[in-house]
Amino acid sequence: MFGVRRSLGVVSNDLLHRFRSLSIASIHIKAGLEIPDNKPLKYALQYINGIGRSRAPQVLAELHLENKLAKDLTKREIVVLADEISKYMVGHELNKCVKKDIDRLQAIQCHRGIRHGEGLPCRGQRTKTNARTMKSKQIGSGKKKASRREEIMAHTLALPVAPSLSLICNSRTSNPLSNAISFPISNPRVPGLQIKCVRVGGVEIPNNKRVLYSLQYIHGIGRNNAKKILFDLNVENKITKDLAEEELISIRDEVSKYMIEGDLRRFNALAIRRLKEIQCYRGIRHIQGLPCRGQRTKNNCRTLKGKKVAIAGKKKAPR
Repeated sequence: MFGVRRSLGVVSNDLLHRFRSLSIASIHIKAGLEIPDNKPLKYALQYINGIGRSRAPQVLAELHLENKLAKDLTKREIVVLADEISKYMVGHELNKCVKKDIDRLQAIQCHRGIRHGEGLPCRGQRTKTNARTMKSKQIGSGKKKASRREEIMAHTLALPVAPSLSLICNSRTSNPLSNAISFPISNPRVPGLQIKCVRVGGVEIPNNKRVLYSLQYIHGIGRNNAKKILFDLNVENKITKDLAEEELISIRDEVSKYMIEGDLRRFNALAIRRLKEIQCYRGIRHIQGLPCRGQRTKNNCRTLKGKKVAIAGKKKAPR
């Protein structure tokens, strides 16, 4: 019994000695907001979540306060400073708002929501430059497996029917079946018929251009994808009509792995409609018919006559 009292007395004396050596190193501004008192106000205010490098000088300028040490503030200045900071969304209120926005982005599965879910940085965040190469952020990505519908389409396109060459009839014969005749790969000897294009991925591409440029006639295949297809298949960039049947089939199989034409148009329309529904920045610009970041648009969108709005000029004072 006496031993326990003795030990408690020693512990209490030790705690009192430690508390006496403690000093208050922060100033309480408002609920949940404290700033260090040994730094100038310009830097001390940045310890509050929501007050950054630009906002801190703005607060001091509006209150006409000097950039002095925080511990030199009077009680009146602290009260005025707390009233000014309460006009902004800071602290726990800001954290709740940001968390709510991130949860909404993840729920609608937009680009930024997916990156938040994977723990990757998004545009607008001040992140380190090693975010893409950091080992803890790397996610193993393999080749995407084609869906059942894409496999069926690829199989259909690879069928050995006459190489799916589209024919344009220039003859003036009255026979309505003359336009439906198909010919083998060899040059046709029937007068009046001429091969104009090759069918790849459900799209007719010109056969008088090189493969690199012909593939770009497919919606969803641009310069980079066209170069990538030729590189992956190790196909020479020759004129399309000079392609062998095996090369043509391999190009069809490779193109079928991409989202092109109807699938891509439906996907883009669905994404734009989702952006319009949530009324985000890009959705509002789509509603107004303005270009968004990432679209290759003409640079006269701001001066286009159809987009101009009449603005009344200043009235000149009568002389």
